[in-house]
Amino acid sequence: MVHDEAARALPVGIEEWPILEVPGLPQQANGDDCGVYVLKYMEALASTDNISWEECSNWSSQTVKFRAELAAEMITTFAKKSSH
Repeated sequence: MVHDEAARALPVGIEEWPILEVPGLPQQANGDDCGVYVLKYMEALASTDNISWEECSNWSSQTVKFRAELAAEMITTFAKKSSH
């Protein structure tokens, strides 16, 4: 469980972490896209200083594309590592 793993790895328990609501943050519309959304959040946070979440509001219509891009990236990376 995440709580148990975090307790062993972090000095402060996750139950003390603040919960923030971000206006305009894209949310998945089903129970299948959580992984895609987590990866897209990570990508957005890592790639830019000023995120406009309103510009990301169309993610739910693009999850098939995002999955294809992720698969292509993984295959390309694996192929590059395997060729060495």
